Amino acid sequence: MSNAAPLKPHTGISLALLGKLLDEAQRDGAIPRREFKAPDLPPGIVPKGVTPAIASDAAQEMNGWLNSQGGFCGLGFPGYSYLSELTQKAEYREPSSVIAQEMTREWIELRGGSEEEIAAMTSCCEDMNIRGWFEQLINIDGQFGRSQLAVNIKGQETDKRRKLPLVIDPEGRGGIAKGSLLGFKPIEPIWSTPNTYNSIRPERADFYQPDIWYVVGVPTHQSRLLTFISRPMPDILKPTYNFSGMSLNQLIEPYVVRWLKTVDSVNRMISMYSTSGIRTNMQATLSGDDEGEGGTMDVFKRMALFTSMRDNRGLLMLDKASEEWFQFNTPLSGLDKLQAQAQEHMAFPTHIPLVKLTGTSPAGLNASSEGEIKVFYDYIAGLQKSAWVNNNLRLILRMIQLHLWGKINPKITHEWVALDSPTDKEESEMRKADGDRDASYVNAGIVSQDEVRERLRMEKRSGYSFIKGNAPPPPAEQDAELAEKGKQADHERGEESAEVAHERAKELAKMKPPAKKA
Repeated sequence: MSNAAPLKPHTGISLALLGKLLDEAQRDGAIPRREFKAPDLPPGIVPKGVTPAIASDAAQEMNGWLNSQGGFCGLGFPGYSYLSELTQKAEYREPSSVIAQEMTREWIELRGGSEEEIAAMTSCCEDMNIRGWFEQLINIDGQFGRSQLAVNIKGQETDKRRKLPLVIDPEGRGGIAKGSLLGFKPIEPIWSTPNTYNSIRPERADFYQPDIWYVVGVPTHQSRLLTFISRPMPDILKPTYNFSGMSLNQLIEPYVVRWLKTVDSVNRMISMYSTSGIRTNMQATLSGDDEGEGGTMDVFKRMALFTSMRDNRGLLMLDKASEEWFQFNTPLSGLDKLQAQAQEHMAFPTHIPLVKLTGTSPAGLNASSEGEIKVFYDYIAGLQKSAWVNNNLRLILRMIQLHLWGKINPKITHEWVALDSPTDKEESEMRKADGDRDASYVNAGIVSQDEVRERLRMEKRSGYSFIKGNAPPPPAEQDAELAEKGKQADHERGEESAEVAHERAKELAKMKPPAKKA
């Protein structure tokens, strides 16, 4: 195709270039086949002269075996540079961002310790931005397939100490002393790669689990890097993915490509739905005569004139004898449904409802997203309670306890706050139902008033968390007590009145003049 003769110079395009454009058009929207190979890392991640563990002979042989399998579709690792470029598009950026925000929106509640301990740990978590770091870590995991949280400890910043394990034990050496925790810092996977890992003993717990990581050339023990991987890869693919998981961006890539292609096609169809033309004499053009009247150049001039005058304010003039104007319109009905379906398919691998992902509300009579949002919140609750989040969070809370007090209280735990919070009306109805239940239990002698009062004090949403002391007596006892107090007051008032009358009589008797003698 490249050796074909070019077209006429005035067209400005050759057959070779035209073939290239056609090939690119055929590949438009398609995802290229990716071979399995060692990932390309930036300079400096591994020290000079050191062969990365993921580029060893055994790993390369495994990659060659994977690529040689017949019919394999070639879904290899696209590389960190490519995944970084995807974050510049909203279709790739929003899913990870929405999941990260929802997982950390209500955050956690600490329980099991005294009020002073809970308050101190809550304040320390806020000072060290634990909630913000977790949101960033979950976002990075969605974009690249792995994120790591580096632990910074006073006196342990040297390269020699970073190779040693971090002991999270008040009795162990090389651990976290009281007041030594400086904070945490998220690290993107492009800055780290495994140094050593077990690839020959599948029965051991550390099989295909890196023991030492290179972090920009510095060997660092895995206990000093809390690793977050939400979508782990099979063992055979871990070296190819730099011991990361499957990123959400790579999962949604086929759906986003189809969506972008659909949007572009719909836009082109809308902008070109009307085709206009002129029926004229093309004999000179087809015969190849460039010059002269009716030649190719004249035809192009006629086309330019027609195009420049083609609007509502222009005047179209045609040759009465040899030209005729025509117009064809393409129907646009149904394009909105096709585009909406492509958008819905894009949301499938993310488990995010469209109203959360794109802000698009469902259409139609009585349409609602409440059910989809409820299912989405259940999905987020499952992610919150997964091992890749909870295990690292427990370690962080233990580190904070060692930093604050030099000891660990095993009773202190955390609980994720539910995202599906009730409305004010629903909460009022729930409180009324709880009040009726408590009243029936008290009347039946199942619980005491003091126990109900304690429940109201411990429940933050009860509206009575401020109350203290014992519960007041029941209304019947209050009425009896008030009646008794009233009788006693009346009796005291009667006695007081009698005494006052007696004293008044005595005073009057003294003031009365003595009777005269006869």
